[in-house]
Amino acid sequence: MANHLALQRRFLHGHGPRIHWREQDYAKLARAYGVGEDVVVKLVQREPEQEIGLPAGGIKAAGDVRKAFGFTISDGAVDRMNDIVSVAGIDTTAYRRNPTVLFNHNARGLPIGRSTSIGIVGGKLKATVELAVEALDLAERVRALIAHGSLKGASIGFMPVRWNFNRERGGIDFHETSLLEWSIVTTPAAPGALIEPGQTGKAMSEHDWRAHERSKARRRRALELIQLGAR
Repeated sequence: MANHLALQRRFLHGHGPRIHWREQDYAKLARAYGVGEDVVVKLVQREPEQEIGLPAGGIKAAGDVRKAFGFTISDGAVDRMNDIVSVAGIDTTAYRRNPTVLFNHNARGLPIGRSTSIGIVGGKLKATVELAVEALDLAERVRALIAHGSLKGASIGFMPVRWNFNRERGGIDFHETSLLEWSIVTTPAAPGALIEPGQTGKAMSEHDWRAHERSKARRRRALELIQLGAR
């Protein structure tokens, strides 16, 4: 029973819609938690919750509001499930052909935007989202909450490819994964998966954003050289 409850907690608190397990993984999960494979199937294939509290509104963003925001979407650190997702092992090949951004991993709803850039910077997977605020009320609500500073989290939705249990830590090490989507979320599984600092609702073009990122990289490199010289 204890293992059954542990498995339920894992899926109910972060291992639901964000991790898309393959059928060949079910038996491995069942053995590890000491439950029947039917229990795993029931948890893995359960229907995601419907979004609530988001009535149709007709909200339209002003033409000069900022619609593009940069996020760290995976940082390789131990997350709230005691798991580690290797950033170097995240395959974005398929994702780049369909760069979908969702809200809270709700694949049953419409996407709220698309990634205009994605890549590893400083050992972290970073992405820029362009929100579809003109087309979708939810996207405008998300934009307004980001601009307000109330919505800051991000999370990746992925398919495990190569992984193993980490008994010592009580979690899973995901060595290789395939990125399916990433989401703006209320509470990220990885505490460090957050919006890049210093962003507001003010408009910023993709050109300005890339210039901003280059400037940050130069400052970071200058600091590294100063630290090396002090040793």
